[in-house]
Amino acid sequence: GEWSQKEHEDMVRFCESFDWEKVLLIGQEFKKCSSSRPNYEFYEKPEEAIPSFLKFENSGAVVLLKGSRGISLEKLIDT
Repeated sequence: GEWSQKEHEDMVRFCESFDWEKVLLIGQEFKKCSSSRPNYEFYEKPEEAIPSFLKFENSGAVVLLKGSRGISLEKLIDT
């Protein structure tokens, strides 16, 4: 809706309040956002994030996923 872009930008700012090793933000609204942090990556589609996501495979890292069913975020898990 009309607040969608602002809410996504607010989520980026919220994430920046933590010291996470890597942040992947996926979706059309996140793709319009930015961060001054070099460890933040923005993708429009889940398929585009697969190479970055796979770097965590067998690393022991904790990965948190939150997304809309509309973008089929489960494509990352199925890789």
